[in-house]
Order: sequence, then C-alpha cells, then structure tokens
Amino acid sequence: MKLLYCLILLTPLLLSAQNWEELPNFPGDARDDGVAFTLLGKGYCVTGKTDNNNTTNTLYVYDPVTKKWEPGSSFPGKGRQYASVFTIRETAYLIGGYSLNGEALKDVWQYDARSDKWVQKQDFPDSARWSTVAFSSGDFGYFGLGASFSGLKKDFWKYLPEKDKWIQLKDFPGEARRDAIGVSIQGNAVVGLGLKSFDLNGHFEDLYRFDVIQQTWTQLNNFPGGKLSYAFADKIGTKLIVGGGMKGDQNFQSKVYQYDGLTQNWIQLDSLLAGPMRGCSHFVIANDFYLCTGLTASFTRSKLFHRLQFTSQEFMVYPNPVQQQLYFTASADKLPLEIKFFNLQGKLIYEANTADNYLLLPPLNAGVYICRFTKNNTLIHTEKLVIQ
Repeated sequence: MKLLYCLILLTPLLLSAQNWEELPNFPGDARDDGVAFTLLGKGYCVTGKTDNNNTTNTLYVYDPVTKKWEPGSSFPGKGRQYASVFTIRETAYLIGGYSLNGEALKDVWQYDARSDKWVQKQDFPDSARWSTVAFSSGDFGYFGLGASFSGLKKDFWKYLPEKDKWIQLKDFPGEARRDAIGVSIQGNAVVGLGLKSFDLNGHFEDLYRFDVIQQTWTQLNNFPGGKLSYAFADKIGTKLIVGGGMKGDQNFQSKVYQYDGLTQNWIQLDSLLAGPMRGCSHFVIANDFYLCTGLTASFTRSKLFHRLQFTSQEFMVYPNPVQQQLYFTASADKLPLEIKFFNLQGKLIYEANTADNYLLLPPLNAGVYICRFTKNNTLIHTEKLVIQ
C-alpha cells in the first residue's frame, strides 16, 4: 500500500483513569517474564518461567465479554522466558527468548487467532537473543536490542510477514541494552529504559522516538520515573502506559505513569495493587489495561489478574492514519454500527456493518476519507480518516 508521509490525528482520545480492579486470578501457573498480546478483542498469555525452575507453553485466552479464561493451542516451541511478541492484523509473532537449559533462541512462531494454530516461520537472521523489544506498526513488525552471548545489542530490524523476511534498519541511537520498552504509538514508537549490563548493575532512563515512515530516531525527554528496567509498557489510543519494573537501586517498584503522545507530557497514575513487581505480562482491550502474572518484591511468582479502566469522554477512532484494522470506542448501546466511507467529493466508496469495536478494512486507495458512523440511521460520529 502507499504510505502517507505525514501524521494526521484529528480526534484526540480523552481518557480518565480509574482505580485498579482486582479480578479472579489467572488460571494458569504463576509465572514471570511471559508474553501477552491482544487479537480480535481478546487477551492472550503464554510462556514464562514458573516455580520449581520450569517453563510453561500453555496458551490462555481471556474473553472480556464472558470474563473467562479458556485454554488455547499450546505453544509448540521450546519452553522459554524473556521472549518478545508483536501482532499484525489477526496474527501474533513470538520471537526468541531464553530456555531453561541456558540456550539463547532465535526461532519465530506465528499464531493465528481465528484458527488457533501456531506455525513456525524462518528464524531471525541475526544472533539468538532474549529480553528484546518488539512492536508492530501497520503491516510490519519491528524487533531489536536485547542480550545475546556475544554481548548486549542495539541493532534494529523490520519484519515483512508476507515475505517472511527481515530487513536490518539503522541502529538504535542509545547504548546497547536489554529489558527495555518498545511500544508503537501514533505512527511512531517509543523505545528506551532498560539494563546496560548482564548483571543488574546500570539502568537507563533515556527514551527515543522512532518514526516508522522516515525510519529516523529522535531523543525524547528522560522518563520521569528515573532509571528503570523490566517495566511493562503498552498503549491505549494516544496514551502510553509504563509501570512496574526494577529501579536503578535494584528495588522493584509499583508506580505507573501515562505518557500523552499528543502533548508529550507525563502524569502518574494509581500504583499497582499488588505492590512492587517486575516481569509482568499485559494486554489492552478497548479502554482497559490488563496486568497478568509477574514477580513480586519477595521473589514469588504471582497469578494476579488486575484491570485498570479508562473512561473515554468521546467517541474515538484509531489509529489515524490507518492501514487495515480500524478501532473505535463505541459503548454497547451504540452497537451494531453502520459505517460508510466517502471520498472528499462525497462519493460513497465503501460501507460495512459491525457489532464489534473494530473493522477490518478492504484494500482501499491511500488518501483521505470522510467516515460516518450511524446506528438505525442516527448519526453517531463523523471522522476524517487517513488511509495509508
């Protein structure tokens, strides 16, 4: 698809955070340093180190409608912790990690949410590694940094799923590191924090913005919470949520921060209910941030499952620009929706109906569209939408 070399965000998401809510425990083994992701409005949790020096490959799927966990197809690769994951459309890609027999891994596995099946892809072409960063933007995945037996890394890579191919990009501009954060937000990504050594000495507080179109790096202001590693990080609309982790003094922490991608300002949110933790799994569904499992300050592994809710103060359409999957914050009373796409001359180009909070777009020409959301012929919202 054609790429639009500018970012237009016309409808900011106004969010107000609520208190953390304790939900029934995660049904699988207590663990830390597993991975979690969101596909088709459900949360997924897999891998990680459990008690008695074991790992787990059982996949659990959380449905926010039924508020229940169900088992999915177990991960067929070697048991591991410190793996990374990104999602593209209806699939997740799990990469690398560290096995309990001391092996650094470079295998790549694709999980399809509709078929509930895992397929092994070509290995990552560079050194095997763990504790990396990974995120997606549009139809591409991004992966880099981390630890390998040859040392800490700062290289950065782009994954093309249709070709099952990796392309090396410009290196991350900061120092090499592991256990950093990397999250895409508003057509860019925020990457930083982490550890500067194989032991626990030396943490970072620097942050960088990666422009996925221009493939350039820009240094941001330092993280307001100071030096930090093993933190969780995810996005809700135009907001980045960062928290937990291990501080520069090697103590775990419970503070949670929110970064506004529009204003580039930080605020502090409510601290974790469970107290200081690191190595937590997490996922986002609509306006809800879910925290799942992790390692407590007493070095016990947890089965916690907590939710931090955000209330949207207006109808939100995101991402904008969009490539193939469009989301919107419509309350249940506004569903199902009829959605119509018009060009700037007022001609109807495409229409669809959905009972969900997302819509998979067909191949449409890149450009600007007027998108109208209605229910029973009553207008709910109008959005100027950029399709890449």
